Amino acid sequence: MWTYLAIRNQIKTVDDIKQQIHRVDRQVKTVKRKQMIACTFAETLALESKIKSLKALSHKLKLNCFVIEEELNAND
Repeated sequence: MWTYLAIRNQIKTVDDIKQQIHRVDRQVKTVKRKQMIACTFAETLALESKIKSLKALSHKLKLNCFVIEEELNAND
């Protein structure tokens, strides 16, 4: 599972921020598609939990986008 810190450590440029956000959003869409074709209720619930955590991660990245950008610009 992806974590904020793991993704934050992969970000080296300002463009990487948008790419990582896009990557997480694509993963949300992929898991939603899997959830739609899930066979069991338990599988649906497990995928729903994964969707919630990915959405929270995406939201956190979007909120901290400017902070990360300032940190990257300060390091240059």
